[in-house]
Amino acid sequence: MSVTITSKKKAKAAPAKKKTTTAAKKKATTVAKKKAASSTASKKKASSTAAAKKKATTTAKKRATSTAKKKAAAPKKKTTAAAAKKKPTAAAKKKATTAAKKKASTTSAAKRKPTAKKAAAEKKKFRVDYKNASSMVATKILIRTTSKEDKGDRIILDFAPGVRTNPKTGHHMIPVQNRIAITPERAEELSQALEGVLAKLKEKK
Repeated sequence: MSVTITSKKKAKAAPAKKKTTTAAKKKATTVAKKKAASSTASKKKASSTAAAKKKATTTAKKRATSTAKKKAAAPKKKTTAAAAKKKPTAAAKKKATTAAKKKASTTSAAKRKPTAKKAAAEKKKFRVDYKNASSMVATKILIRTTSKEDKGDRIILDFAPGVRTNPKTGHHMIPVQNRIAITPERAEELSQALEGVLAKLKEKK
């Protein structure tokens, strides 16, 4: 009988072990969840740190790029300033060239002017004697030059009333009525005289 009673007591103690095991499992599950939560928080923190580093790197690159662009733009400003300095120089050169041309033109005109003796001779009064007082209207003037060793250069002026057509042959021709040969110096004087006369005619208009 005593053996039987001992056996019944042992059978009643078994459920207490099952309760302990279940609590341990719950505790272990809770610890595991906490560890998982901690791990997730660490990962989030690491991800946030990486994003912050990436953002900082991107910002630094942008600043570096902006600085490089500014440095690259700086020489252009210097070049522009240099060009601005060169412009007055170019303008000065142009002005000097124009002045030199005017001076050369004035010198050339001075050379063309007759000398004092020639001017005195021109001031003398002359009486013009016409062998033939009739005049011809020349609508065509042909100009050519000749050069001879004994006479030098000559400018030939051929004066004609115009172009004529031969009714028989139908050929066109220029009938030269007067021919004058002058030296280059006299041709220059004639040119100046004609310029003066034309200027006066323009003033009258």
